[in-house]
Amino acid sequence: MFGKKKELKYIKVSGAIVARGEYDASAVNSRPYTAVTIVDEQGEQLHFQALIIPKRLDDQITLNKPMHFIILRFRGKKGMVGCLLALETEGRKLLYLDEATDLIKSFTRELSTSYQVMKINTMAFAIFAVVGGYLCVGAAMLAGAVLGKFIGSVLAFAGVGLWGAKLLYPFVQWKAYAGLPEFEALLAAEGYRAQAPVSDKY
Repeated sequence: MFGKKKELKYIKVSGAIVARGEYDASAVNSRPYTAVTIVDEQGEQLHFQALIIPKRLDDQITLNKPMHFIILRFRGKKGMVGCLLALETEGRKLLYLDEATDLIKSFTRELSTSYQVMKINTMAFAIFAVVGGYLCVGAAMLAGAVLGKFIGSVLAFAGVGLWGAKLLYPFVQWKAYAGLPEFEALLAAEGYRAQAPVSDKY
């Protein structure tokens, strides 16, 4: 129930981007591409319905050129979507940590049901939260009729608490929800260091 969303995985891919569709030009710091295909060193194809690439990393990518990528991918019923977080090309390891962290945060929140409901309509989110809470209390009252009022009260309190925690978890504990420690461990293992956000010269 809590912890990293199970469909999320940080992957390292050695290969080349061989195809990518158009991207949404309205994005400020990233380029959300559609229909991206990567072919790895063994010739296996990875198809992403959408792959978000930070602009500074995208500027370093040449189609069909072998590189090493670190990607956060989400595998759903309709296929894969993801975001490119770091890459290595010609012996240079490129990582803009602030951009990568912001991308992970926004990407994983978009996958949260509670975030999607709230994004559509704040009132709908409030109704969603209240209805869920009432269902928890109702189930606890039924259990209390069999097990006793005290146990029913405890179950009601615990149920509402767990429901609230589930709704807020992607917001409050987004680092755990996104598995950020896993990403940091992968960066350390692969020898990535964050690029300076601005030149020390100026």
